[in-house]
Amino acid sequence: GITFDTETFGRTYTDEFRLLTIAFTSAFTDEIPWVWSAKAIYGDGREELVRLLTDPGTPKIAHHEKFDRNAIWQTLGVEVTPVAWDTQLVRRLEESYALTGLGTASHLVGMGGHKDEAHGYVEAAVRRLRKLGVADPEAYAYAEIPENILYAYCGSDAVATARLARQQSRERKVHVHGAWTKFVRRASWAFSHLERWGIHIDRVQAQLAAQRLDAAVNEHRRYFEGFGVNPNSPRDVARVLYDELGATCDMLTAGGQRSTDKSVLQKIEHGDGTSAHFAGAVLRYRRFAKLKTTYIDGVLPLVRPSGRIHPTYRVDGTGTGRPSSTQPNILNIPRAETEEGRLIRDMYTAEDGSVLVQADLSQIELRVAAGLSGDPEMLAVFLSGEDYHLRTAGLVAQDVWGIPPDAVEKKHRNVAKTINFSLIYGASDNHVARTLGVPVHVIVTARSAILSKFARLRDWIDTTIEQVRKDGYVWSYDWNGERARLRWVPDILSSDDGKRIHAEHQAVNSPVQASASELCVRALVEVVESVLARHDRTKVILSVYDSIIVEVAEARAQEMAAELKAAMERFPFMSVPVVADVEIGRSWGRLSALIDEVPSDDDDVVETEDASA
Repeated sequence: GITFDTETFGRTYTDEFRLLTIAFTSAFTDEIPWVWSAKAIYGDGREELVRLLTDPGTPKIAHHEKFDRNAIWQTLGVEVTPVAWDTQLVRRLEESYALTGLGTASHLVGMGGHKDEAHGYVEAAVRRLRKLGVADPEAYAYAEIPENILYAYCGSDAVATARLARQQSRERKVHVHGAWTKFVRRASWAFSHLERWGIHIDRVQAQLAAQRLDAAVNEHRRYFEGFGVNPNSPRDVARVLYDELGATCDMLTAGGQRSTDKSVLQKIEHGDGTSAHFAGAVLRYRRFAKLKTTYIDGVLPLVRPSGRIHPTYRVDGTGTGRPSSTQPNILNIPRAETEEGRLIRDMYTAEDGSVLVQADLSQIELRVAAGLSGDPEMLAVFLSGEDYHLRTAGLVAQDVWGIPPDAVEKKHRNVAKTINFSLIYGASDNHVARTLGVPVHVIVTARSAILSKFARLRDWIDTTIEQVRKDGYVWSYDWNGERARLRWVPDILSSDDGKRIHAEHQAVNSPVQASASELCVRALVEVVESVLARHDRTKVILSVYDSIIVEVAEARAQEMAAELKAAMERFPFMSVPVVADVEIGRSWGRLSALIDEVPSDDDDVVETEDASA
């Protein structure tokens, strides 16, 4: 096998994007790398290069192979095959909190610092280009490295990758090799195609969303003018909130200043008087301002000439095992249930003649928890097809609210729903009470009652935490209940109460979230394979945690909806049935239910996921 590495110029998915150099070396020895210049890549050497990249008998290895493979696909129009190993993704499988960049990982194999000289040129180029107002200056900076240094840099990356691959192979960690072969390699391949297809952006809708959010920001700014305060200044906000309005400060920043962060303001907001109103206004102002800067101002520069954006997906993006995305962070876009969320999601549309079809796994994390715990009450609800949260509210109605099960209303279901997810996410009783706007004692009583009804779930939570205290790690599982990926939980025995409690939440949350992710990514791989086999204009454009969105010709929408639903439901989790709700629409913000199944509202609650990169 061989390792390979590329250096590029220009923004991806534009006509200017090109390879500056590509290097190969043996995966088995420290041979002098074979480095190709741009002249060789696009000149007489192109035919030989393509033959090497596509030779099915030569396994390929890279560090962050998805970028290199997509770079070659964009510039040479060929698919690198077969990709046998990605040292970056394998490094994350070995250690879930590891820094996986090649500059860091190369220290493990005696090549630390080999990037320093070239990075000096890159940093200087980025500073200069940024002053000139160039968008994404990092995309152009490598062209300013002198050729002899650039070729040595690229070749050294290939050698470092080879050394890492040999080290990883020698250690032969069974769980790592199994997870790479069964899950991660196929996931990386599927997400590479999502990046290529991209997502269409409606600029008119983006302008409308920007205007609406600007109006909201300006309206709140006028409110703060009455206090003579700059809402962007934490010091100003603290002065008015604590000195003039008399709010109690119970938290300081790391620098010793009075805190005005979100959790502090939320607590004050739920109080009385002008300070509560002021704290709420600050929260709303910050929210509108962040929505505008992050999801509109930050997204529009990413739109390519095709009218599409191409987010970068990280298969190893979160500590819990769920993917993440950058440029933009499309997985964190607000839900469409709010006016602002719908405005922003309406920017993401199908092209003319096409529609979006979305399939979402309903209450998947609770179904996974039912499978992992084997709780008979949970299993009975999911096997019956009942509304899980309504059923839970009915089970505890007499104990919590003193009413019969048939008197349960939406407000009772909301309490049960939020507690059901808090058991997985680790939200505190105070946090849940603030979220719902109800007294804490109601949440305490309801949580105790729910756990008494789901005794096996309660025992599984306790047993999982105790096991992690002994082992220091936790597993995710595949749909058959077989171990998938290992995640270390280093703070489980910490003497710091906050860190230890957070680690206990991770111990429960990680196997649930990561196992749910394995299910969704498995379905994603199948859907991508099916779409590629069609050779039509269908595109898989998004995978947001528990959902998959496909852009398809309007005439084929119903067919794709049925196909997508079938793919999502094909893998029950340890005998627990999996249900996918399907929606169709022109834009992401205005999807309408096609098949009405169990309510899919699991993302309504506030999670406490550790999203470490």
